[in-house]
Amino acid sequence: MRKIWALSLCLAILLVAAIPAMATTVTLTGDYGSLPTYAGVYVGPIGATLDGNTTAISGGIACMDIASTSYFGSTIGVNISTLQPLNMTNARQGSDASAIFKYEEAAWLLGQIPTHSTQVGEIQFAIWRLFNQAYVDAHYASAGRDIAAENTWLAQAAAINPDNYDFSSVRIYTPTAAYASNQEFMSGGAGQVPLPSSVLLLGSGLVGLGLLRRKRNLKN
Repeated sequence: MRKIWALSLCLAILLVAAIPAMATTVTLTGDYGSLPTYAGVYVGPIGATLDGNTTAISGGIACMDIASTSYFGSTIGVNISTLQPLNMTNARQGSDASAIFKYEEAAWLLGQIPTHSTQVGEIQFAIWRLFNQAYVDAHYASAGRDIAAENTWLAQAAAINPDNYDFSSVRIYTPTAAYASNQEFMSGGAGQVPLPSSVLLLGSGLVGLGLLRRKRNLKN
């Protein structure tokens, strides 16, 4: 009986191994008319769906590397990486330990776009400069760019403490070898980690004590 069970298990493993892995794909949706421009370049998150799903990736995806090119309507084979939990094996610069912080900075910057829509160009260029400043400086003159604003965003991103942010919604979409000339993309953004309830209770207690003391002083 044990031999039969063992043989069945081996056959099941072989069958599973024989089934090819499904490729993960991203399809870019929308059109250029829906995007703002900055320094003559389309900037900001664009629409996308995952594996042909009709449901769009929430918030769209933003390109990480200006030196590569992707087009609306195209479908790109990708590997997906995450910052939390950390799984950056397939990211373009994931093997570089110092680059992990760059991805975290990019996620923080991407998270700023919804509340700073008038600065989307400066934020987008700050993201591109994180990974390839030499290319940006060589191909995009200062005309039409607010370098000071870009630098301000970069300085703010460099000052973040990753421990204070939630990166669980962030996904990095890195083109597979067959689509290597396409851009690397990111969706999601860094969210502020809420204070522990114990800290909030302590703060509320201190405020309460302060009000009580003030009330007593007024009576006196």
